[in-house]
Amino acid sequence: MLQRRKARSGSALELHIREILIEERLREGVNFRHGPQWEPGKRPDFLFPSQKAYRDPSFPVARLRMLATKTTCRDRWRQVINEADRIPVKHLLILQEGVSETQFQFRAMTQANVQLVVPDPLITKFPTGIRTDINA
Repeated sequence: MLQRRKARSGSALELHIREILIEERLREGVNFRHGPQWEPGKRPDFLFPSQKAYRDPSFPVARLRMLATKTTCRDRWRQVINEADRIPVKHLLILQEGVSETQFQFRAMTQANVQLVVPDPLITKFPTGIRTDINA
């Protein structure tokens, strides 16, 4: 039952982010794609600008982005690494607060090209030494 609650929480976060993107006048299917799947087992939460652009080998890789969403980080951030092979830097939005340096694997994330994104009010909950490396 706990796993189902966590899965619903993650799905709700994805849907909230999707609504925020739409409120910001981004068009789904044109400026972003929610939950595309093009390779078995690989489904990033959000792909920018589109699935079509991702599949087009002539589209510049530097203009592609992906965003994964997780309510907490823990070791699940590793799932993000293999979600969009063509995109070298993966962005991961989390809502976790109060992370200590011992439980937070920021260095490993950085080495794996995972860029952490957190809501601005939560930045102060992260260790001082890494705050400037987090996108808000």
